[in-house]
Amino acid sequence: MDANSREDIDIVGQKLKEQYKLDTVLITRSEEGMTLYDGGIHNIPTYAKEVYDVTGAGDTVISVFTLARAAGATWEEAAKIANAAGGIVVGKIGTSTVSEKELISTYNSIYNIGGTCKC
Repeated sequence: MDANSREDIDIVGQKLKEQYKLDTVLITRSEEGMTLYDGGIHNIPTYAKEVYDVTGAGDTVISVFTLARAAGATWEEAAKIANAAGGIVVGKIGTSTVSEKELISTYNSIYNIGGTCKC
C-alpha cells in the first residue's frame, strides 16, 4: 500500500485496522509525528526541538509504546509517551537511551502537566 499524503496515510491506517481486525494501528510519520487509529484518528505532532540523529528512534517508539501499554496506559497515552521518547532520542547523536527523568520531564513539558520528577 502506497501512502504519499496525509489522506493516503489515514486510508491505509484504517484499512490495516479493518483488514486485520486490529483494535489499534500506530503509524509513525517521521518529522510529522505519528497517527493513532483506535476507532478515532489521533494525530500526534512531533515535539523534537532539534534533530541530530534518527538512529534508534523507531525502536525507542515501539519499546516505549509497548511498555506504556503494559503498564496500563490507554492507546493514546502510550502513543504520546512514545512520541515524547522518540523526540528525546533524535536530539542525541548516535544510538542513545532515554532516562525515566528525561521522559517524565519532556512529557510533562509537552502536555503542560505540573510537578517534577523525583526520579
